Amino acid sequence: MSDSECPTDRVCGDEGVCVAPDDEPDAGDVDNNDPDAGDVDNNDPDGGSDTLCPAPTITPAGAQNDSSSASALPGSTIRLDGRRDDDAVVTYQWRFVDFPYSETIAELEPKLVAHANGTADFKAEALGLYTVELEVKDANGASVCPPTTAQVLVETDDQIYVELVWETPGQTDKDASGPDLELHYKHPNGTWAQWDPPLDIFWYVPTADWGIPGDSSDDPVMRRFIDHGPGPEAIAHKKADPLVYSVGVYSYDDKDFGPSFATVRVYLDGELADEVPNIEMPETNHFYEVLTIDAGQQTTEYLDNHYEDFLEM
Repeated sequence: MSDSECPTDRVCGDEGVCVAPDDEPDAGDVDNNDPDAGDVDNNDPDGGSDTLCPAPTITPAGAQNDSSSASALPGSTIRLDGRRDDDAVVTYQWRFVDFPYSETIAELEPKLVAHANGTADFKAEALGLYTVELEVKDANGASVCPPTTAQVLVETDDQIYVELVWETPGQTDKDASGPDLELHYKHPNGTWAQWDPPLDIFWYVPTADWGIPGDSSDDPVMRRFIDHGPGPEAIAHKKADPLVYSVGVYSYDDKDFGPSFATVRVYLDGELADEVPNIEMPETNHFYEVLTIDAGQQTTEYLDNHYEDFLEM
């Protein structure tokens, strides 16, 4: 049967029966009683996945990752990829939504290097969570995709990890080289700034053979040193003897910017164990004993000892 054989107010239906036009299902209708009628295979590149607005991937350099979340070690270069699967002329705009210490030290925001092809990269120095947002715009500046984010958690696998950051309110020119603070990590048999024998780890003595002679796996290491604010500086002790170690901060040069305010974080077996914020470092040559770390008990003890002239200690 065909439409011509039906009355003028009827059409030929799927079953060969004349039906009212409103009874004929549209081409795109889905039977809601059919559990498989609307399924889309997200693993099928042609089955409905949005290749024009993909979620950005985030990958530590040298690793493999195809998702928008990852973990990395401090000091890793992080690669971002938000490229669209077409040839449209678009621009990719990346920005940090969050990063470690973002609420207190905005200057610690990493330098995000964006590339025209939809990729970007940055170096993640401080421990913590970094969240980056991507927005894709057309040639007229209109958004063509909803903003999406990618996250990387920077964490340590060391037994002891000490991190120092600082801010200097008197430094109004943030592009200038700011005050220089030093992180110190001392063996219980040593004295501060002692380098013969090397029992205080800092920029001048970045590592020392403290454990089994000749075995570097149990030695402390200065993981990051910087000669201006806001840091971070970091010292790691991957496999420490069960002794009590001390942490200190020294104001090497205030550069005439006035007081700096330091924060020290201690991580034990990858977890944040202690934080001492807002340590006032008033001027050059000021030293502050922050705390001790009992590597056997995996505990810390606050010291709070200020010394006005480090060289006379």
